[in-house]
Order: sequence, then C-alpha cells, then structure tokens
Amino acid sequence: MKAPKISLDTAKLQQILLLHVEKIVLGIVLLAVIWFVYQGASLTSLDNAKTPHDLINVSNEVTTEINNPAHAPVIVKIEGQDVVGHPVQLLVRQGQQPNDAGPYRPTIPLKTPDYPKASQRIDPRIFPALKVKVVPLHGPLAYLGRMGEIDPILATEVPAAGDDPQGRQPKVNKLAPKTKRPNNKRGGELLEGEMQEGIPAGFGEGEMGMNNRGLSVLPPEAKVGFHPSGEVAIREARAVVVLAAVPLEKQLEEFEAAFKDALDYDPARDIPRYILFHVERADVTDDPAQDPAQAKWESLSFPKALTEMYSWAPSPHEVVNPNAVDPAILTNRVPPFMQREIYEALVHPDIPAAQLPAAGPGNGMEGNLPGVEGAMPVAPKISEEDLTGAGGGAPLPGMTGVGGEGRMPFQQQGMQPGFRPNGFGEGGPGAGGPMMTLTKYKLLRFTDTTVQPSRKYRYRVKLLVEDPNNPWSKEVPPRWDPTRTVPYRRPSIQSMSPNVLNRVRAKEAGPNSNLAFLLESDPSEPSDIVELPELTRYFAGKATSPSGNPVRPGTPPVFTTQPFANLLTVMWDANKAVDVPGEKEVFRGSILNFDKDVEVIHPAKLLVHPIGKYSFRTDSIVVDFTGGNEIPSVEGRRSDPRVQEPCEMLVFDGQGNLKLLDEADDVEGFRRYLPPKPEAPKTTGPAVFGPDAAVPGDDLLNTPRQPRNRRANAAP
Repeated sequence: MKAPKISLDTAKLQQILLLHVEKIVLGIVLLAVIWFVYQGASLTSLDNAKTPHDLINVSNEVTTEINNPAHAPVIVKIEGQDVVGHPVQLLVRQGQQPNDAGPYRPTIPLKTPDYPKASQRIDPRIFPALKVKVVPLHGPLAYLGRMGEIDPILATEVPAAGDDPQGRQPKVNKLAPKTKRPNNKRGGELLEGEMQEGIPAGFGEGEMGMNNRGLSVLPPEAKVGFHPSGEVAIREARAVVVLAAVPLEKQLEEFEAAFKDALDYDPARDIPRYILFHVERADVTDDPAQDPAQAKWESLSFPKALTEMYSWAPSPHEVVNPNAVDPAILTNRVPPFMQREIYEALVHPDIPAAQLPAAGPGNGMEGNLPGVEGAMPVAPKISEEDLTGAGGGAPLPGMTGVGGEGRMPFQQQGMQPGFRPNGFGEGGPGAGGPMMTLTKYKLLRFTDTTVQPSRKYRYRVKLLVEDPNNPWSKEVPPRWDPTRTVPYRRPSIQSMSPNVLNRVRAKEAGPNSNLAFLLESDPSEPSDIVELPELTRYFAGKATSPSGNPVRPGTPPVFTTQPFANLLTVMWDANKAVDVPGEKEVFRGSILNFDKDVEVIHPAKLLVHPIGKYSFRTDSIVVDFTGGNEIPSVEGRRSDPRVQEPCEMLVFDGQGNLKLLDEADDVEGFRRYLPPKPEAPKTTGPAVFGPDAAVPGDDLLNTPRQPRNRRANAAP
C-alpha cells in the first residue's frame, strides 16, 4: 500500500480550506458548547437552608420577633462580667474611663518633636588653605638698625671738591643725617639740598650747596614700592612671599554642623580657632616637571621666620579688607623691600581690597618708626614653644596691639588696639575691642628668607586649629589667645564618640603629648614653580644709524661710521645693597665688561649719591641691534620733527640666555634706575650772595644804550 502524498504548497492548502471550512467551523462551535456545559456543572450548589422556601420562613420569624413587645433579656459585658439588663450606672462609669490609645497609635508620628536629638561628638573636618600664591623678591630690605651701624651707600668714598670737576663733597659716614624728609611727600619732591627749618640748603652738615650740583628731582618712575620715613638699616635680602586664602566661612559652617546637636556643646569653645600654620617647601630645580606628590617636602622653621620678621623695620600698611587680616596668627607682615614692586605680596586674588585707605601717618607705601629719634628697637627671638604655647605665659610680641611688656614698640600694621583676632563667633568683643565682620577668607602670608639664587621651589601650607574635643586646658592663657583668663572646660568622656575618644587618648599618650590640643589640616595644593629674579638687568636705549654719503648720485651710500646704541646695565651690589646703573654706548659684538663712574639712588632716603668708579663684569655680549633710522611721513617726505625707529637689541648674557630688548618697553627702566643728569649752571645771571651780588637796578645802569637809529643795527 502506497503512502499518500502530502503537498504543503500554498495552492494546495487554499484548496483544502475551501473544501473543508464548514467542518472546521462546526468543530469549533461544538468545543465551545462542551466548555460552557462543563463550567455550569462545576459551579457550587446552593445551601439547603437557603432555599427560597427557607428564606421566607426566616423572614416571617424575624417579623414576629419585632412585633412582640416582650423581648428576651439583654446581656451586657461590663468590666469583664456579663450583666443582664441595662445597668445605667455601670454603663455611665464605664463610659467615663479613658480609652486605651494603644490601638490608635500611628506607626509614623504625625509631628516631629521640636527639640533635636543630641548626638555624640565627632571630629570636624579641617579644610586646607586655597590658592597658594608665591611672590619672589630680591633687593634692599629695611631692617631695624644696630647701634653704630654705618650706611653702606653713604659710607662710600668719593673724590674731594678740588679733584672732582663737578665739585661734589664727600658724604658724612653717619647713619642718620640731619635732614629729614616729611611724611607726606610723593613723587617729584626735592631731595638733595632741600631746605631744613630755618636753614638754607647747602649749609647743613654733609649736604650739597647751591654752588655744587644743585637741586635734584627724581622722576616718579624712580620711586617704586615702599620707602620708610625713619632711619633704617639697609641690607640685602632674598625672599619668597607665600600667600593663601584660609576658608574661614566654610570652616565655621563645618564646626556648626558638627557640634550644634552634639552633647556637651559650648559655643565659646566649639568654634574654629587657628593657632599656627606650617609651610613646606620642595626644591624642584633638578626636575621641574616632577609630580608634586613625589617631591621631597621639607618643613620651614616658623620660629626663625618670625625672628627674622621682628628684625625688620615697619612694613607697608595692608591694602586688603581689614576683616580678612589676622596679624597675630595668619597674616605675617610684608617684608619692607625698598625700590621693589611689592604690591603682589600684599594682595590675594580671592580676598577683596580695602574700601578706604588706612588712616594715619605713613599711609600707603610709607612706614614710620615711632618713638624717640635714634632709638633702635630690639628684635625678639622666637622659639617653638612660643608658637604653640606649650609653656604658657605672655603673648608673642606685637600680637595684641601697642605697648606693654612683651610687645614691639610699634603696632603691627592692620592690627587694631585691643582687638582679639581670633574672637570671631563668640558673640561679643574681645579684650575691650570691637568685633570685626566675618569674611569668607582670611589672608595667610609667610615670608621665606632662606631661598637661594638659581634654585626653583614649590610651596604648600598646612593649617593648625585648636582641638574643640581636647582644648587648651592649662590655667595660664595660651599665647594665641591671651584674653582667655579661664580655661575652656573639656568635653566629658561620655559625650565623645569612640573614634574621637581613642584619638584623644592616643595623642595624650604619644611622644608629642604637649601638642595634643592641635588639629592639622591636609596639605594645600602646591604652588607654581618660583625662583628669584635675575640680579643683572639690561635696558635698550636710543640707537644711532651709520652715517655716509653716496659716491655718485643714485648709488647706495658708503657708510663711514658704524651704528651704535645706548645700553643700560643694572647690576646688584650685595655689599652696598643697591642697584648700580651703568650706561654705555655699544656696537655689534661689544662685551659688557667696563668700568665707569656712577651714581646710585639711595633706596631709603631717595638721595642721588656718587660711589665712584664701579666695575661692571657681566660677560655678556651684544649680538645685534636695529633702529635709529628716520621714519618717513605719510607723504614720503621727511617728518618734522624727525621720528626715529625704536631700538631693538639682542643680548647674550653671561648665563647663556638670549634676551630681546626693546627701547619702547625699556624707556621706564632708564627713568627708574638712572639718576637724572644735573642741569648746567646759569653763568649769565647775577650772583645771589657775596661781593659780586647784584644790586637792584644795577642791570639797568650797566646795560649799553641802544642806538636810536635802526640802521645802526643793520648789516653793512
């Protein structure tokens, strides 16, 4: 028997559906009927007691009970007992009892309690300083003079009057000349030969007279930065001023969040109180691209830095917001460099400037030494115990204002008398002074005077705060807060969290238990690479083009001279602590080694003083220069007056650096470092003093009579 062939093509399937479609529909209908019958048979049947007949009987019984006036006895449950009838008294007594609130208590309280839940004390986070800024400075620094110290500039020997064509007299080798400059002078004041009270210029001891050089007026460009008004000692100093912004407002918010709901809270103790800061330095000369995290950081000696600072003369006044200055702890004084741009050492980009200038003498870049003339304050020596207060005792000099034992005889700039710098947030004035407005940042300033030339450095800062969980608890006031007559009470052990308690106990049992009251922040971000400025500077002056004439008309000129230019070389003299300028005419290939009689500007007194012949040894060479040619006018004709091209010069210095100089940029360098040339004496005028002095009306008697006839003056 053959198996039937099955074809599953589309045409065959369509034919099968057309022939058997009615059979398929009939099968589906039969299956649906069978499913409905099965569902009906599987339903639960009615209860036998709930048949319609039984329901009618129950309804009739209920109606009869309702209409019956004699009810069955009512059983009431009172105080756990079944009572028959309606005992009104018992029911009233039961209704007056308070209900049990247990079944009605919500799982979530509808209203949170108004009082906070006290928590255990934790350690607040100490935020590091922000945006470390470094400013290198090298030059003359004003120090407190020592008895018998001689000014290195004024002590320089100069030629006698008979040997010097200008007739200059030698200066007296004294630190304090008798002429004093008023405090209110600015640019353009009279310097040499200026008048003392009741004494004509030229008759004072060691001063120039009218018949010598005459009056000298320094241009404004020659007076740069800070100038003290009193007598100071001038010495060379190398420094890097480190500035940073201390996030005071953010730190206050952190302390408030950590302690406002803590146990044993004390508003006077639980505030950030900065005690000290550490400055770390890394020498990156060998590898400036080294990762700062891998650099070798060394901590600078803060006591030595403060000892050095207290040997300075008074510094310029602060120019930032006075509320951001903390001269007792964070803001050290600006080094009083003279004839140097020190404005960048006074300001920080995140701290606003003061709205009004500080009042009083020496405003701006002036400084005064108070007290009796000639009195020299003695700079104190600072130790590590003086900074941390481990030994207690009197405050550091200058920390709390003017006068008194343990203080400098002059007030630190920016400090108000009686003001307590770390008393912010305590709700009242400190030490009798007014509270200052809270600022977002406090200014941190530190001066590193141990830097070396030709070295590159990075800096970073760590902040130290008094531990609120383990504060200074000795009876003597700490040095950073001398107004604390009563020590703060330490928090109880029960109020501290386990981590805080373990940390405090470990510090007290450690080798530095005397510093257990300090909390240290993480290091700040490292500063940019900094190095000291160059000691020798060059300034391009006027260039002169070569001269010559053409042999025949229409041919190029034949030059008979070489082009030359003026070059100003400024060298730093470490012994005299002064910039020495020397101007020289140079040619292409000139070596900048020469000797010349020069004059210098005294950085403190702003006097022009000759120091005789000075040897300039730079080992530099003039490679090339251009300029000096006449610039034609727009019409192509000669301009009137003639305008020359500015000089541009290439100098290869002794350290192997190629420098490009431009006369347009260096013109202020000539005015700053080069003393003004004396004016030629007027010989045509009459004498003022002596036997040759003019008599009023004498000029009219000695004047020759003019001829009446005009032709007498005419040329033949």
